[in-house]
Amino acid sequence: MNIELIADISSNWNGDRERAIDLCYRACQSADTVKFQLFTADTLWHSNQPAHDKVKPLELPEDLLTDLKSICESNGKRFLCTPFSLRAVRV
Repeated sequence: MNIELIADISSNWNGDRERAIDLCYRACQSADTVKFQLFTADTLWHSNQPAHDKVKPLELPEDLLTDLKSICESNGKRFLCTPFSLRAVRV
């Protein structure tokens, strides 16, 4: 039986690009797959809801997504990203 370890970073990078990159490198040291989330606050909540403003800074920019994927690939790891909208699926 093969066991695969997935490091689910999700939004724990707290909107800090350098933290996202650091977490990705660290996850590559021990996990087989590194996972993030791709969403926008606008697709999850109406702008007048308190959660909207709280998660807005946690949106994963597409250029960072590309960098994180490259880090995983260069370390021989799989990259996984959970999409929260049809647009995110296309990215």
